[in-house]
Amino acid sequence: MSARDLTGAGSGLVVAAQILEWKAQIWDFWCGVAHALETQGQQLVLLSPWTPPGRAAWPVVLPMPYAIGEFTPDARASMAHDPAWDHLLATDDLYRTFLPPSRKAGQPELASLQAYVRALFEALAPDVVMGWAPPFPSSRLLLGEASRREIPSFGLEIGFLPNSLMVESRDVGFGSDLISHPAVSDLLAAHVPSAERMQRIRESYRAAPRDIADRTADDPAPVVVLLGSCPGFNLQPRESRQIRLGSPWFGSFADAAEAVRAAMPAGTRLVLRPHPADVEGQRYSRGPDAPGALVNALSIRALIEEADVVVVLGGTRTQLEVALLDVPIVLLSRSVLWGQGIAHEYAGGDLARLLRAALAREGHERRRVEADRLLDFIAAHALYGLPGSPAARGPADFARFLARFGLGVESDADRRQRLSNFGERVAPLLAPYVCREVSTAQRPMRPVYEPYVEAALADVVVRSGEPHVVVCGADRVAQRIGARLASAGVAIEAYVDDDGSCAPIDGVPVLGYDALGSLSSTTVVLASHGGEDVMRQRLQTGGTSQALRLIGPSTTVLGDAASVAQLDAPEQLWMTRGHQYAGRGEWEGAYGAFVAAHQARPEWPEPLYRQALVMRSRGDAPERVWARLSEAIALGGDAPGLLTDAGFAAFAAGEHDVAETLAVRSCEAWSDASYPWHLRALCARQRGLPAEAVLPLLQEAATRTPVTPELAFDLASALHEAGHLARAEANAREAAAARPLWSAPWYLLGVLLRARQAPADEILEAFEHGLAGEPITLELVIDAGFAALVAGQPDRADALAQQGASLQPDWSVPWHLRALAARAKGERTVVIAELLHRGLRGTGVSAELAFDAACAAFDLGQLDEALRHATQAVAARPDWTDARQLQRAIGARLTTHETRS
Repeated sequence: MSARDLTGAGSGLVVAAQILEWKAQIWDFWCGVAHALETQGQQLVLLSPWTPPGRAAWPVVLPMPYAIGEFTPDARASMAHDPAWDHLLATDDLYRTFLPPSRKAGQPELASLQAYVRALFEALAPDVVMGWAPPFPSSRLLLGEASRREIPSFGLEIGFLPNSLMVESRDVGFGSDLISHPAVSDLLAAHVPSAERMQRIRESYRAAPRDIADRTADDPAPVVVLLGSCPGFNLQPRESRQIRLGSPWFGSFADAAEAVRAAMPAGTRLVLRPHPADVEGQRYSRGPDAPGALVNALSIRALIEEADVVVVLGGTRTQLEVALLDVPIVLLSRSVLWGQGIAHEYAGGDLARLLRAALAREGHERRRVEADRLLDFIAAHALYGLPGSPAARGPADFARFLARFGLGVESDADRRQRLSNFGERVAPLLAPYVCREVSTAQRPMRPVYEPYVEAALADVVVRSGEPHVVVCGADRVAQRIGARLASAGVAIEAYVDDDGSCAPIDGVPVLGYDALGSLSSTTVVLASHGGEDVMRQRLQTGGTSQALRLIGPSTTVLGDAASVAQLDAPEQLWMTRGHQYAGRGEWEGAYGAFVAAHQARPEWPEPLYRQALVMRSRGDAPERVWARLSEAIALGGDAPGLLTDAGFAAFAAGEHDVAETLAVRSCEAWSDASYPWHLRALCARQRGLPAEAVLPLLQEAATRTPVTPELAFDLASALHEAGHLARAEANAREAAAARPLWSAPWYLLGVLLRARQAPADEILEAFEHGLAGEPITLELVIDAGFAALVAGQPDRADALAQQGASLQPDWSVPWHLRALAARAKGERTVVIAELLHRGLRGTGVSAELAFDAACAAFDLGQLDEALRHATQAVAARPDWTDARQLQRAIGARLTTHETRS
């Protein structure tokens, strides 16, 4: 055992397979997870057959060969025998409709995926693994291997709510944790749903746009919709015990459709919706003997909303949507709803009786209660959503959960080396997917993202068996590919450039396209930034398309790699791209570009500095921003802007002594800027210095540029505290004018206007400006309410008082303000007394509140209550004459009352 093994250090890598195309919401979710994992020393690695949006370099996206389908006997024979994976051979053909129809005979796809998965675990040694849609073969391979290696693993699926992700141990169907884990099942049974969250769930679901809103027909007859799932989940092959357990009654969509038609009452209409991947189901539903109308164009949600009953064969997430839309469900197969008291469950026997009960909505109120329990439980415990989603947890929560499985990290360099090793190992496996052979006889395959394109391309050429090749391009990418080919014993006959004007490379001539026809080679390798289509056109124009073969990756793959490689300093290109992204506010793209620049030149502090600025812009924690800036300084970064920004970040992170040191250094290096002096003032204030000591620093900052709204506001606050009201007001107005949607300067302006006894309308106007901005503080709301009361607007005062009470219900002041507003509106004394009584039960009861409560109680004849509150007011303000007079008057009234008695 090595010393490293004894330390228990892990890779710090979290791997997730994501086979769907990169929609914005999915990408944003994973970016959020990656950010949160970084704070805990973990790195996210995504596996996908799709190019990330904008070819983003961060988070890391590695290619995954999801090309599974239409296997030939030769391909199956090439698969290494493994009992744990043999069952996949019975299901692989079921997924063929997800892929292009053309396949090269004998291509060992599943064997490549098998080797890919093994290489992943051996090279990356991930701390935790996740597979998208666990029943799919690619995820089953990944999760199965994780289990065999005792690595924590989980299944993922799109949630039933917009912008949400569902997490399960293995499956979201009949193998769900809700079914298979007793503890989870018990928690569900005891769960009390939140009415507020359920309302948000329904509002969120209904707010999502529908694809098509048309009805299937104008027929008013009751509609029964039969929904089918992907065949690999529930229908076939029947040899799978798991599938037989989930769907023991019907072997195909056709069997289910026939049974439903036979059981339907007269006068009902059947609509069929098999899964798009169910080839046999689609074919059957289009046939002349189909018992109902096939509907593929209508969106699932629109179809459910039209249905009177939905009959389901598989399709767990769809079932949850049906329950959410409050439509009766008949289950023909087991699912996460099975046994929950939500659906009409078919377990053999009389299907007609179940359909009649569902159409009559028998027991529907009870079923709705159970559906709410399940949906709310899933939203609270199994869903992770983007901000705004009713899901109780978000990307940061998911990252914290995943980080529990981390074992600590040896170093960032170790992780980079692991990723590099993995890329080199799988490049030959990925070659059939990232490279394509273009000729008159074969159509191109779907392009797949491949960061190790050079190795993959060279591997394809070597395996083609050509003794001589022509490499297109005279750039660095072409040279590197040429070097790989030469080391493998392949002779480079020529490099081909647009005009052939480049100098020879390593003694090999550089020719123009026109010279291709005179070459003896039969293979042309595309390595230049230009595209296969252009090259093919050149070949065909020269009449040589039958003699030469063109091999190369998609131009979308090679474009960025070639552009970077053409530069002497590739980090400059990434920096340029990062600035472009940042200028458009695309923070994730900017961050990824700056990360790539740092990887290209680790000793350069500038990329780290730019990463920190992006992190600050997207709202990362101050501690993270400061940590990144401190790394840049440690690399020797001493630019004044870096030092100043680092100082502000350190201040926000609580490192006040460091912040002050950096501020002093910045003042020396950046003498004409206001920022360092402003930072020094903030540090001085934090150390507890009075306003008079802080003012000189702020005034020094104000003599430099720029005078930011923040600087003007801090200067106004210090001037106010020091008693310079007129100058304070001028600076507050300057800050408010520069940032009209920032509430703080408007609030300060209102306070200053009140201090100099400006007209009530002018004071209220300043506070109202503040209420139109952010942030809305409790003090702003209450002071605006009192200003409205003084300005003769009791309704506005009451509305603001109610807002204040909602922000802090246990504070006395909002209730006192409501009582004053009620009195100004002429409300009955009993109403005013009740509001004052509620205020007296809160915190911060003032002498004025006690006095007003005593007056109200006195007017109502509640003498004992009035005397108690008056005594409370006198105790709080012994020198208050009015309170003492009221106390005496109430005492005299009590004496008279007792004498009469």
